[in-house]
Amino acid sequence: MEEMRKAFETRNMCVMIESVSDSGSAFGSTDVGESVFFNKRLVEKVELDIGDIVDANVIPNYEDKRHSIPWRAVRVSPQKDQTFAEVSPARETAEESKARSASDIDLEVMSLMSDPDVSYWTTIDLADAADTDTKVIGNSCLRLFNKGRIAKADVHARHSQERASFCLWARNAEQFR
Repeated sequence: MEEMRKAFETRNMCVMIESVSDSGSAFGSTDVGESVFFNKRLVEKVELDIGDIVDANVIPNYEDKRHSIPWRAVRVSPQKDQTFAEVSPARETAEESKARSASDIDLEVMSLMSDPDVSYWTTIDLADAADTDTKVIGNSCLRLFNKGRIAKADVHARHSQERASFCLWARNAEQFR
């Protein structure tokens, strides 16, 4: 019985939730692009949603899944002090941005995207225009994309990349032509 209680050695990682499946599990990426699986129980317990940034205690994923998703979370807590993307000192921090509600940020993003002189935006360009950090804008864009309000294009620097190098955002898919 003592052997059965052997503790797992976990690693702590900062992870952004990128998708939630129909079955209730979730997938996220670390700041270095490694994928992490979150089972339905964790997703429900912590109420994870796309765009959330969490501190996750992870262990290597099951052998047959490791080639595509190297990690699986065993414990999750909402992130408090760290930021996923570096914030320029001149920009508003994520905490300061919380003074503006998520819906205010979303409205500002939609307003910026109605500029007829700009077809599409990078997250950095939107953050500069909104005078806030890329994490706040990235979360806003993901919310708007998931609601079907804007279009997203993933740009890959190499064909072998699983994760996009960066994203482009536009009012609709026609803007990318």
